[in-house]
Amino acid sequence: MHNKLFLVFMILLTAGGILQGCGNTSAQTVPSDLIHTEKSFPVNFYSSSEQGILVYKVTNQADFDTLWEHFRLTDNSAEIDWNQQSAIFLGIIESSSCPLQYKLAKLNEEKTEVSLYLEVNSEDGCTDDATPRTMVIAMDAVEMNNVKVVKVEDYFGLNPVVEFQKIKGSNEEI
Repeated sequence: MHNKLFLVFMILLTAGGILQGCGNTSAQTVPSDLIHTEKSFPVNFYSSSEQGILVYKVTNQADFDTLWEHFRLTDNSAEIDWNQQSAIFLGIIESSSCPLQYKLAKLNEEKTEVSLYLEVNSEDGCTDDATPRTMVIAMDAVEMNNVKVVKVEDYFGLNPVVEFQKIKGSNEEI
């Protein structure tokens, strides 16, 4: 009787380990830094955004400066080591009484999707208004090389997945 119980326990333990391994979707944290945030976004935000999100990936200073101006950021644009880093411009809508703050980024296992984690530091109730927020995030260039989409985790109870917008030619409007 004791051997049978031990055998059943070992079978269940082994099956549980196998099932856990099959469902393992490990995400890896990407080195990243919030380099600028401001209550602003482009004039065409509502016509260009998907699910209330507008996101671009930038890999050079010229495009970075173009987007800095497009997002109507007031401070001088930052300098980035483009050999080591790329940048994400994230335009979102937030509550004016509960501003969103960047927390961290994680890559999926295939390194094709980056999840951005934002948090609200407010213990009070949030007003139901919509104010602009742009975040510029520097990320590891090598890790971000094949990333095509951004997932914003727990964005007003949703997890929207949006593709990077394309930066158009110099003679076209972004």
